[in-house]
Amino acid sequence: MLTLRRGQQKAFEPLVEDALVERIFVFLRQRPEPEVHRLDDAHLRAAIRAGVAQGRSFGLTWQSSLGAFVGLSIVVGPRFHEHPAVRAILTDEAIPPDERIAALRDRLTEEEWREASDPEVMTR
Repeated sequence: MLTLRRGQQKAFEPLVEDALVERIFVFLRQRPEPEVHRLDDAHLRAAIRAGVAQGRSFGLTWQSSLGAFVGLSIVVGPRFHEHPAVRAILTDEAIPPDERIAALRDRLTEEEWREASDPEVMTR
């Protein structure tokens, strides 16, 4: 069996991250949301990288949960996670991290989603 040392594993991390960004990029380009299509390829990839980093800061690890977090950050707004109701769910230790995105869909009200997407509300 081949065993990689930590240093060897670390060398592959940028490649793995690039592949994740590309998979999310392809997925988002197939979606109909206009917010995605307003961004050129370079800006979309940059938004994906920023969203993945932010999603990881909440403990997200699954490709699906990171992709969903990125999608929300583009469609709802790049600071949606700062809304108190959103942050409460994303940091709720009673919910496994990768299940928190589904909890957002289940628990947030329409009003909370509107507030999270409103730049005026999010800058107060």
